[in-house]
Amino acid sequence: MILNVRDFETDDPSFDAAGAALAAAADGDVVYFPAGQYTAPDGGWQLTKSLQIRGDGPGQVGLPGGTVLMAPTRNSPVFVIVPPSTNTYVRDLQLVSATSGSSANGVGIRCIGTATAGAANLRLGGLLVSGFDRNGVELHGYSDTAGLIDSVLVLDCEFVGCGRAGLSLKHAAAAHVSNCVFRDNGYGGLSSEACSIAVYGSTFDGNCTSVSGAPEANLTFLNCQSAKAEACRFLGFNAGTIRKACLIDGGMASVGSCFFDSGNAAGSASGIVVTRSTPGQPMAGPVTILGNHFANTAALINVDSNVTNCLILGQYDEGAGSVIIPQPDNNGLVGAPHIVRAEQFETRMTGLILPSGATDPAVAYNGMLTYNTYLKAVRVFIGRDPNNPAVNPGAWKSIKFIPKPPPQP
Repeated sequence: MILNVRDFETDDPSFDAAGAALAAAADGDVVYFPAGQYTAPDGGWQLTKSLQIRGDGPGQVGLPGGTVLMAPTRNSPVFVIVPPSTNTYVRDLQLVSATSGSSANGVGIRCIGTATAGAANLRLGGLLVSGFDRNGVELHGYSDTAGLIDSVLVLDCEFVGCGRAGLSLKHAAAAHVSNCVFRDNGYGGLSSEACSIAVYGSTFDGNCTSVSGAPEANLTFLNCQSAKAEACRFLGFNAGTIRKACLIDGGMASVGSCFFDSGNAAGSASGIVVTRSTPGQPMAGPVTILGNHFANTAALINVDSNVTNCLILGQYDEGAGSVIIPQPDNNGLVGAPHIVRAEQFETRMTGLILPSGATDPAVAYNGMLTYNTYLKAVRVFIGRDPNNPAVNPGAWKSIKFIPKPPPQP
């Protein structure tokens, strides 16, 4: 059954017609918001049934048209999905923060699991979520074993100008994000922690403008059991203080067929960072970085020495970036668990990141890598003087890296 919110309106303008429609709906019904603007009650509309919430399209931020649902204050959500919950679908709406109120805890949609109840089969489609002081959408399970958020599908959504992440996921299993846009969010575009998640065909543009902490990036995989980014675009990530496009911080992940352009070749942006920021985390790995394209990115790939089992294969850089695969120091990489393979890497750059005082990459790296670090078929464009390219135009050079021999017993 389709319940039209307009059918529940009365002569009292303060009457919550949408709340009445939600109360009258049964599991499996559709609650329809025709084009127009609606304001949620304090605390947001509570979704306690298996419903489809549908509008006439999100329209555009700040312009008339579409279905616009507004939070009552900056401290309030628009929707709260109340566990235990299954089969909730929210689609074709614009969710926007209020401008009044001094507190800043509002979100567009919130679902928080408890020790005894979680949520399953949540679907978001065709949403425009903008301006919330906290996260645009916040789906947080209680733990990996209790109160899990299970089976999340986010399609064709746009998250713009939220104070923290556009989309924040924790303890979410089988999460799938596809064809979404994350733009100008303060803490990052998409933040996922302790999730199994796949992100496809999405764009991350100019996020991380208001944070300085380590575990944030335009796309963050933090301690994820399984994480994947494929065919995504990362743009303008030289903004703010973070300057990281994709961060893999602990756990298992893969990044492939993605395009990275920081927008500022002279900046200090990093395309992909693989690390483990705190000792208590699971070790990062295995990690696969396959077939990505870089432009205007200072550090294409940065693999910290506490990462295990990382494969880097078939990257290309059209800009003047540096490659840290992995970052050496005067003593080379340390730690027997560190296994890095980098093959078929081609980059147009002014030089590799070298140990201090070194000038020739082939000499600098020979004997500097630990015996279980492997680099092969790395082709580098070196020797170009950007101030006088006619005299020193540079040339392609294939470098063979000779690792240290294994330690003798």
